Amino acid sequence: MNPAAFKVRAFATLIVLTLVFIGGYQVAEWRYAAQLEKLQKDYAEEKAAAIVRATEQARALAQEDSTLLLEVATTGQRDRQTFTQIKKEIRYVEVPGDCTVAPDHLRLWNAANHAAGGASVAADTGRVPDPLR
Repeated sequence: MNPAAFKVRAFATLIVLTLVFIGGYQVAEWRYAAQLEKLQKDYAEEKAAAIVRATEQARALAQEDSTLLLEVATTGQRDRQTFTQIKKEIRYVEVPGDCTVAPDHLRLWNAANHAAGGASVAADTGRVPDPLR
C-alpha cells in the first residue's frame, strides 16, 4: 500500500468521522431543543390552568364572602328593625303612677339595646362582637 494513499484514506476517514460526530451532536441538540420547547409549552399551559383555577377559587370565595356579608347586613337590618319596634312598644307602655319603669321592661330595653348594638357592629364590620368584652 502506498503511504501517500494511506494518509489520504486516513485523513478522509477522519473527516468523515468528524462530520458524523458533528451531525450526531447537531441532531442531539435539535432533539434537546424540541424537548425543551415542549416542556416550556406544557409548563406555560399548566401555569395558565393554575391561574384560572386560582381565579375561580378567589371568585367563589369572594361570592361566598359577599353572601355572608349580605346575610350579616340583612340580619343587622332586621335586628335594627326589631330594636326600633321594641323601642316603640316600650315607649308606649303605660308607666305606673309613681313614674318608675317596671323591671321586666327595663330588662327588655337592655336586651334590645345590646342586640341592636351587636347587629350594628356586625353590619358595619362583618364580624359578630364578642358578648363577653
